Amino acid sequence: MAKVNMIAYTLLRWFFEFCIHMFYGNVSARGTENIPKDRPVIFVVNHYNGLVDALFLYSEVSNRLIRGVAKQELFNLPVVGFFMKLLGIIPIIRPCDVNGKDLEEQRKLSNLAAINAMAEVLIDGHCIVIFPEGTSHNNSDILTIKTGFARAAFTCLEKCENLDKIYLVPVGLNYDSKNEFRSDVYVQFGKEIPIDRNDLQEYQQDSGKTLHRLADVVKDALRNVTVVAKEPDTILAAQVARSLVRNRSFPLTQEEYLLITQRFIDLFENEPEAKPVYETLKQFNAHIRLLNMKYYEISMKYSFVRKIITLLFTLPICLPGSLYHGPIGLLCSHLGKKLAAGYKDQEAHYKLMIVISLLPIYYLITIGILTYLFSFYFALYCALLLAISGILAVRIRPVAVSLQIMKSLGKLLVINREEILKVQRQIRNDLAPLVGKHCQDLIKLNLFDTEIVAKSESSIKQN
Repeated sequence: MAKVNMIAYTLLRWFFEFCIHMFYGNVSARGTENIPKDRPVIFVVNHYNGLVDALFLYSEVSNRLIRGVAKQELFNLPVVGFFMKLLGIIPIIRPCDVNGKDLEEQRKLSNLAAINAMAEVLIDGHCIVIFPEGTSHNNSDILTIKTGFARAAFTCLEKCENLDKIYLVPVGLNYDSKNEFRSDVYVQFGKEIPIDRNDLQEYQQDSGKTLHRLADVVKDALRNVTVVAKEPDTILAAQVARSLVRNRSFPLTQEEYLLITQRFIDLFENEPEAKPVYETLKQFNAHIRLLNMKYYEISMKYSFVRKIITLLFTLPICLPGSLYHGPIGLLCSHLGKKLAAGYKDQEAHYKLMIVISLLPIYYLITIGILTYLFSFYFALYCALLLAISGILAVRIRPVAVSLQIMKSLGKLLVINREEILKVQRQIRNDLAPLVGKHCQDLIKLNLFDTEIVAKSESSIKQN
């Protein structure tokens, strides 16, 4: 098995972390204390966002060497395949990728080699990253769990008699809007799940039963660290419900946002009394989409003085970077959507791959032109200033914010805002009894608006 070049690995990990934090806005991680410091670990991760999902693991797990697993066809892609080989990614051939008896036999032999390669990584005390759903997807729930992670763990225990346990760590990648530039992401590392020699003995006696049990364990663990629902509309309804009732007197953490969202999802799916308000929220969301608006645009109350002062201070610094990088950003957004047509789970990684490929060429052309017109040192100086301005523009986004304000205000001029706000108030009133009856633990954490809490307590007394 090929060894990992640690210099290339470290540089690429830093590069991935930079890319992730440039593309997404607020990236927060919790539960990293659940990662064993010096034991072999298999990270089992939900798979919503193509290759981008793997980048988050390399970005957030900084104190352990991790080896990924990926489908064989990705190694044929020029840029992606080069990076994957540098990182020591282990190739897997999926059943859906082969046709014919001979090819199926080759697949089995290849995957047996992959299982043995993963076992060797674990024997060396390192970490494996596996997406046990087997494919990236847009579903709102966890797919059927494949058992390669368990077979790798058992192969490791069989080969290394001195090793007593392999640890599974479930990881939930929760995207606010996975394909949207500067949207938020919350990464949750769950409690470790040991696979020990008692499990190995059970596996040797009845492999099918043991693998099925562990697949169920992993599926439940992933659901505990990921916002899941039976239908995507339920997640959207829960997000609006959360926005309507949350406490706005202080900023909530990403963990608290997801806690409230999942609670509303559970209510909408399991409590008959929550069905009417759920249907109202679905209709409300459909109406908002028809108006080509986002929820926050309806309720926004901009402080124009603060915004203008911010723009006055930041525009001179950020404008050169915005103007210079704008064409590349627009091109990557367009091409990413084009290439991912019909496969929304692939859109973000296409956008990132295109930026990674085109941006260095864009800078080299700029340096070449400026060198020809002026001098090489002047070209480098300009390139450095443009890079700094560009990074600040991405972080602060004064141009995008000012354009969004004008766009939103234009929309508000042509809609019946009062009627929509009236519907919002009615939904808030309908949510109050549900909050009072089913969310007492969250009320104690001070996560809900005081008006909603008062109405919920009133409804409890009346009943």
